[in-house]
Amino acid sequence: MKLFWIAGIALMGVFFFFSLFGYFCFLHACKRKRRYPADRTEHGGGGAIPEAGLAILRESRAWFDGQSFETVSVLAADGFRLKGLLLSAEGEGKGVCILFHGYHSSCRRDLSVQAMTLHRAGYHLILASQRSHGESEGKYIGFGALERRDVNVWCCLAGKRFGALSVALFGLSMGGATVLMSLNTGLPDSLRCVIADCPFTSPWEIIHNTLWHKHKIPPYPTIYFMNYWSRILAGYDFRECSTPKSLKENRLPVLLIHGEEDRYVPTEMSRRAAEGNDRVTLMTVPHAKHAQSVYFDPHGYMNQVLSFLNEYF
Repeated sequence: MKLFWIAGIALMGVFFFFSLFGYFCFLHACKRKRRYPADRTEHGGGGAIPEAGLAILRESRAWFDGQSFETVSVLAADGFRLKGLLLSAEGEGKGVCILFHGYHSSCRRDLSVQAMTLHRAGYHLILASQRSHGESEGKYIGFGALERRDVNVWCCLAGKRFGALSVALFGLSMGGATVLMSLNTGLPDSLRCVIADCPFTSPWEIIHNTLWHKHKIPPYPTIYFMNYWSRILAGYDFRECSTPKSLKENRLPVLLIHGEEDRYVPTEMSRRAAEGNDRVTLMTVPHAKHAQSVYFDPHGYMNQVLSFLNEYF
């Protein structure tokens, strides 16, 4: 009997430890940071990029900072006020591109090259600041599970501002996961196509991958306790949505782009999402790490994007 109580107390101690550890891991990963430098580095990926990539990055940052963006806002379904930037093209415009940045970042940091090229090509731009980032409200980051529900209100804003013009979604990293996971949420008919650069497959898989490969924390049982706190505090389950699932239910054309040296969001995630789906075009870029594809092949990257948009607009 004594051994029974000792074993029981030991198990309760282990459970309490992992519950508390999972709680702090959840807060570290998902709670909005009071302050973080969205432009803490010049580019993503954690490695050097070619000189041609640096040149176009610096050109695009100078272009971005020289634009007169209009600040816009939308109201999410759960009541949070989300902010963004709008930049109209000259004349009627070819269409509207709505851009979504990645985790703990901004459109200026993640998508300045894409924004500059798309605007010069004649597209109106809406640069969304995802919930719990920048000036947008929100307490928790959803790794796409929460953010996917916000895509529709941004599409509605495009309709109000630009009428019947066609709309494309463009997301990078968590933004890519956001736009792909939104595809089975009932988006408006004005949406014509979707582009996702280095998206992950699900909150569960990217958190699992990051726990070990970035922080050297054993994913099990940590991720189960993190998921428990996510359901209680943030209102979503790490396994409730995934890009392969949404793409199977999708009928729109999708362009996936991924760097072949991406370790943060493994390239295999995009390969798996595209597998067996004739609506998905997959482009991989040699030598590029996470979110670096546009810097390793600026010409091929943007030509592919513009050709894709022209085909479906």
